[in-house]
Amino acid sequence: MHHNIVSDSPPFIELRREKPVYQQIEALIRSDIESGALPCGSRLPSVHALALQYQTSVFTIRTALDAFAKAGMIDRTRGRGTFITASSTRLTNVAIYFGADLWHGGEMSFYRGIYDKLVGELESRKVRHRLWVDTRPPAMQGEPLPELVEAASRRSHQGLIIGLTNPEEISWLTKLGLPFAVLGTPPLPARVGMDHEQLFELALGDLRDRGCRTVGMITPITVTHHPLQVSSGDGACFFSSFMQRLGDFGLTTRNSWVRTTSRLLLNREHKEFGYREFHEIWNQPERPEGLFVYPDTVVEGTITAILQESVSVPEDLKLVFHRNEGFPVLCPLETSWMVTGTGGAAKALIGLVERQIAGQPVEPIRVPFGFEKVSPGTQQPCRTEGLTLR
Repeated sequence: MHHNIVSDSPPFIELRREKPVYQQIEALIRSDIESGALPCGSRLPSVHALALQYQTSVFTIRTALDAFAKAGMIDRTRGRGTFITASSTRLTNVAIYFGADLWHGGEMSFYRGIYDKLVGELESRKVRHRLWVDTRPPAMQGEPLPELVEAASRRSHQGLIIGLTNPEEISWLTKLGLPFAVLGTPPLPARVGMDHEQLFELALGDLRDRGCRTVGMITPITVTHHPLQVSSGDGACFFSSFMQRLGDFGLTTRNSWVRTTSRLLLNREHKEFGYREFHEIWNQPERPEGLFVYPDTVVEGTITAILQESVSVPEDLKLVFHRNEGFPVLCPLETSWMVTGTGGAAKALIGLVERQIAGQPVEPIRVPFGFEKVSPGTQQPCRTEGLTLR
């Protein structure tokens, strides 16, 4: 039977004992909002009237209404009352989760950039947000974070944006009952990743256009076998795209010129990895004419090794490096740059959550890279490729 909570003199509503009263009241009000019985602009009865209607305390009513206030779905104005300000089909409040401390370590610069772009975009849309940083040891992060679980159960947030996590965390995060979007490569429909096919099309195409016939690569992307013998998984897809574009452009490589790792490296290990692996390439009897280094966390160590080996760039080696938008890399070498657009990734993450709230289907989004060519001493790079979603 339909209950009327818009009337100032509503009938009594009997609640069940097996579930907390405030949660039942919250569910009833949410049902009226979603059905349109409480359209935007409707005034709710006073907390005293609602307490009488539900035969409970004023405190319980206020607790039930708190979730709607935090989600931006009601407006409480002293002297005027409580009004419905938005339906639940519009994103008004979102949680942002990172499974590591964003504020320590240069290796977190990309994720700080993502967070800054998320905040700017959400604030421009008048969407409330709360940052959840999980600072527990990695071994404990496979277990749910109690505070976030409680917030999700109370529907304090409409959706969840997962900016940084590991495979063990994904399971409980996706079972919170919230529309979510994740940054990275988990095999989920609501994910935002980078367009690696386009990455290699631009990077290898640039090396070919500059006269390279042979190419090497340094990357800590994880594989369990040699990358040129691809099989399955995200790392395999990355190297499969690399090999496909090599063939398309008539370029060749060797096993010993593609430097990677069989174990997952911590970000703080990337600098040493780039340094060590470039020396491994350059101390071989035959060397590639071009080199692609990805991601930016490996670039600094590679630059140090190139300078130590006194490599003549670009005469003896042509370079394409990676960096993140908003985080320039000090580089005295002539190189082209593949640029990750943090702004595009942030918009894509928000868009995936919005589509789910609106009841629309979602599929993975790949964000393309930007391309820049810079010579030593150049103050502003010459951008030749835009950053757009597709």
